[in-house]
Amino acid sequence: MKITLLFFPLLFLLCTTPPPVDPTPHKATAARENHSPQEKPTPDAEGKPHPPHHTTLIVETATETKGVQKEKRPTPPRKEATPPPNVPPKQPTPLMGTLALLGDIMLTKGAARMVDEKGPSYPFALIKGRLAKYEKRFANLEVPITNATKVLLKKKRWTFKATPKQALALLPLKLDLVSLANNHLLDFGRRGLFETIAFLRQHHIPYAGAGNNKAAARAPLRFTLGGIPAKLLAYNERPPKIYFATKRRPGTARLHPPAVRYDVKKHRAPGTLLFVSLHWGKEHTDRPQRYQIRRAHKLIDLGADAVIGHHPHRPQSIEIYKGKPIIYSLGNLISGFQNPLYRDNIGVVLHYKGTTLLYLEVLFLTGDMYHTGFRPQFVTKGSRFQKNVAHIKAISKRFQLKTRVKGDALLILP
Repeated sequence: MKITLLFFPLLFLLCTTPPPVDPTPHKATAARENHSPQEKPTPDAEGKPHPPHHTTLIVETATETKGVQKEKRPTPPRKEATPPPNVPPKQPTPLMGTLALLGDIMLTKGAARMVDEKGPSYPFALIKGRLAKYEKRFANLEVPITNATKVLLKKKRWTFKATPKQALALLPLKLDLVSLANNHLLDFGRRGLFETIAFLRQHHIPYAGAGNNKAAARAPLRFTLGGIPAKLLAYNERPPKIYFATKRRPGTARLHPPAVRYDVKKHRAPGTLLFVSLHWGKEHTDRPQRYQIRRAHKLIDLGADAVIGHHPHRPQSIEIYKGKPIIYSLGNLISGFQNPLYRDNIGVVLHYKGTTLLYLEVLFLTGDMYHTGFRPQFVTKGSRFQKNVAHIKAISKRFQLKTRVKGDALLILP
């Protein structure tokens, strides 16, 4: 009896003790959803299947563990790293810009006859390839482009012109900037001026320095250089005065110092470049006059980034003033005359990085047009090249330039 009494309580405990439970909820769910072949549901007395004996226990256990499972919170979006407040944002790298400055274009007389004989591709065939490597090209157009035959002033000693057919020779140069502010643009009157402007517009050659009235003549030519916004202003100092534009008369922009200073102050702006072209000085001389130096310095002080001079028909001194270039005269690019006072000319390429001037590249061009068939070419080597380098250094000595020769060019550092 004692053994029997002890056996039944022990048997009761064994039957009522639940099997061990896996505490991981997802395993319990898997066991519930995927029955093994050995645990197929068996029908009860009413024909309804019932789950295996431990299924209810597993589900209950899983329900219990849900209570202790930590609630999952959404992950906040990752914040972008921001620089410290004292560190300025990174600026884009400035682009390189190059502006090739060329002298007077007098496509008349002998030069015009060569175009008639050999075609419009002839005059600049030897220099156009090199000039095409630069971003922008500037020149002073010192001939009206017109079919007019009646001159404005009969007493004027020298009058120039090129016909529209002859002026097609300009196209291979791919000029981007042209100054019309000079003392020959109105040699054939208003008709000559208007036909010149019409030709330039037809062939998409931007210009400055002349227009229907004073306001139009003084208006800046807008462009970009190395991605930087830039402007060109152009003025003429030389007579006759009747060529100057007024409020009601077309003509060129007069180099009137107060007006030029006003325009420079008006058009200067941070992060931009401002170029001023001046037709001035004394013909066939090598150095500027004192008043020119004073005026050029004043324009730089007011915000101009470069002063570009022409008219003397030969190169003059080059100066770097407060880090800005002043080319007092570029000389000629082409001339239709034979003149013993001519000498080799210069082209000056301004190299920029953003708005910062890196250096000037001075190129030398033949000046004796008659003996070269009115066809300019670069002087790149030999004694003639060395003489040109020495000449520019000599006439610019007072300005204490920093120079060095590199290949076929004279470099000037700011």
